[in-house]
Amino acid sequence: MNFKAFKASLYDAAKAVTGSDAYKQTVEFSKDFAGKATDVVHQAAISAKESLAQAAGMKTLQNYDIERIQIASSGPGLAWKIFPAKSKRQTAGPGYSPEVSVWILDKHWLIQSHKEKGKTKGLEAYVDMIKRDVNNLSRLKHPSFLKIVEPLEETRSQLVLVTEPVCGSAHNILNAFTDLPEEVPDKYKLLSLSDQEIKFGLLQLAEGLSFLGNEAAMVHRGLSPETVLVAKDGSFRIAGLAWAVSMRDFPEGSQWQFDHADGGLLWWQKVLRPVLGYTAPELLLTDGQPNAITGLADRPSPASDVFSLAALMYRFIAGQELLMVKDDPEAYWYKVKTLGALDFSALPSLLQPTLKAMVAMQPSARPGALAVSQSPYFTEDVLLRALKFLDTMMQRGNMEKAGFIKDLNSFWQRFDQRVLTNKVLPPLLAELRTEALSGVVVPLVLAIVAKQSKEDFMSTTMPALEPIMAAATGETLMQLLRGASTLVSHMPQSAADQCLVPLVGKAFDSGNATIQEEGLKQANLLVDNMEFRLLKTEFVPRLHQMCLRTTTSGVRVGSLVVMGKIVKRLDKDEAGKVLDTMTKVTTVDKSPGTVMNCLAVAKALSKQWGPDLTATSVLPLLCGLLVANHTPQNFTAFLKAIRDMLNEIESKKSLSSSGGAAAPESVQAAGGAPASDAYSSWKMTTPGGGGVGSAPQGPRAPPPAQAAVGGSGSDVSWLASADCRRRGRPPRRDRCRSRARGALTRTCRGWRRPSRRPRGGRVPPSRLRQPLALRPAPSPRRGHSPRCRRRPRAPPGSGPPRPRCLPRGQRPPPRSTRSTPAQRPPPGQGQG
Repeated sequence: MNFKAFKASLYDAAKAVTGSDAYKQTVEFSKDFAGKATDVVHQAAISAKESLAQAAGMKTLQNYDIERIQIASSGPGLAWKIFPAKSKRQTAGPGYSPEVSVWILDKHWLIQSHKEKGKTKGLEAYVDMIKRDVNNLSRLKHPSFLKIVEPLEETRSQLVLVTEPVCGSAHNILNAFTDLPEEVPDKYKLLSLSDQEIKFGLLQLAEGLSFLGNEAAMVHRGLSPETVLVAKDGSFRIAGLAWAVSMRDFPEGSQWQFDHADGGLLWWQKVLRPVLGYTAPELLLTDGQPNAITGLADRPSPASDVFSLAALMYRFIAGQELLMVKDDPEAYWYKVKTLGALDFSALPSLLQPTLKAMVAMQPSARPGALAVSQSPYFTEDVLLRALKFLDTMMQRGNMEKAGFIKDLNSFWQRFDQRVLTNKVLPPLLAELRTEALSGVVVPLVLAIVAKQSKEDFMSTTMPALEPIMAAATGETLMQLLRGASTLVSHMPQSAADQCLVPLVGKAFDSGNATIQEEGLKQANLLVDNMEFRLLKTEFVPRLHQMCLRTTTSGVRVGSLVVMGKIVKRLDKDEAGKVLDTMTKVTTVDKSPGTVMNCLAVAKALSKQWGPDLTATSVLPLLCGLLVANHTPQNFTAFLKAIRDMLNEIESKKSLSSSGGAAAPESVQAAGGAPASDAYSSWKMTTPGGGGVGSAPQGPRAPPPAQAAVGGSGSDVSWLASADCRRRGRPPRRDRCRSRARGALTRTCRGWRRPSRRPRGGRVPPSRLRQPLALRPAPSPRRGHSPRCRRRPRAPPGSGPPRPRCLPRGQRPPPRSTRSTPAQRPPPGQGQG
């Protein structure tokens, strides 16, 4: 019971009568009752944990890990406490433990919770009834009955039972788990059952009762929400066979009816009888005698269970109880007599005739459980028929299975997600072992997986899919490879490395070219995030082996593509193995596809490992492939790649050498001006030197040998020559006509050493150390031949410029053809 909700409703009722005299009394009563209820809930929670602690040492539970959370309750009086657990035995592969449910009944808690007279006698009868229930259940093998994993174990204080995993009883589900002492985590409970799950569950109950009555010849007599369990996959399971009796060896004259006339004042008296609201009328005594209106049968019949099933169906579908009588026999008989006039409009129209017949007063007027399972409400539902076929799929032939799966492709989207996960996928996964059906089963499975969440896939589908992937061959392997992208998106990387990498490796080893090509396509999804250990020890060796052994060009080219993608993750030794593989492959195959993919791998290797590996291994391989049969475009790409690699090697080696950086230091070490300053000034002021207005073809820097020789005056010789080029005239080696010894004249070859008697036009030696661009222009010199006189350059566009120096024996042109004064340069700037 949810006492918090009850307390809130009680307060609301009290507020509704505000102003009356009963308000204060109601509030005081509610506080007192809520306090007592809280204490009861707290004691019940403590008792559940104490029961679990005591049961943990029992022999039956030594092989299970039990969680300390009560998730459900069941049985007469809901005395069974159910806990989730996992088996320690590895029965379905490494790391997988099947889930189970551990049932614990604490005798001490029963005695302490119900301190009435006759408690010892009532406890013994209750324990005997529980033992009879488990004994009957263990003998029935049917999908609709609860499966027992470990037999019942009894100690002085407890009873322990291990069953298949359940998420709760029908009583827990219908009451939204508010009948438990603690809040149940969402992952352990079904918040609500869908209409499809309820409908299929009720069909399972009808089929189970049909088996119980026709095959086992037994009558349940106690079917109710307390004795119906909901499994983890949403299936309904029948339990609570404490009141079940056999119709074959039923003793004549024995008592098989129940007497509720005493009112059931004690808890033991209540739980030793079935729930009154779900009991058939013929099972009740009136004043100690059978009621005449139900007929005078001398033994129980399966019709009693049909009546209980009708009450349970009404509770699930209509949302309320068919007979709301609690433990009052008089109210029960009143309700039963008026069932014929009850309005069943809240039920589906296809179910109404069947349900009216199921609650008939006479047992002989009720349909059998088998007829109920074949009613139009169940048979005209396509989804329900598909679920029934899936339940019996293992018994069908391959042709029938293939036809059904093809039809299922057209309407599987109409199932609820939980039905798809729990009902549709498991039988389809089991059929993956049949290679003849894998072509139609695997695409459907992968389509359903695509709609699952990652949590549902890893918890429900992956454990069943893992052994299928480990044993997949042929067509199953091919279909799983095609759906690898869907599986990768639902797996963490660790699961992908554990399951998908071996799947791709199995494709490489298959020898089937089609499967190998598909494996190479899916390998591109895995290599980027694959664990390095698996990449080096499992994946790469198989890739090399397949590339060398195959005779199919597509497989060889695909292998080279994958190699090019994993180059960035390989060490140098593995890079050498890749080059060896390419060398062996190109020895026998020089087709354009193979050669160009080798080029792509070689470029990746060169980029990854630099000029050393490029010069020693990559370039020899590529140069040997130049003689292959290339198209013009491929040959151009090959040459460009080789040139790029050579340029890369040259640039790396030139940067590492020291010859190109010795000129500035050598000039300064020889005693001249700092060469860095002179060189930078010259570069900024000469065409082509890199400064403003530079031309593509400009003077170059002096070679290191020239800059390092000549003493203090050698640094200006090449500057003067550069100045000649800057001014647009070629350097001339002929000297001036002035033969004065020691005269310093400015010629095309530079400056000469000054004489002792300075002459006009010279530049003081103090300024020789300055860069040419910073020196003042010399004054016009006198006493020179006209051949050495500079002529102004012709304006742009007026024809080719005249030579600066006239040949020997030639005079200047007439003055009329000379430049005008406006065109002449200022004094001191027209001579070199």
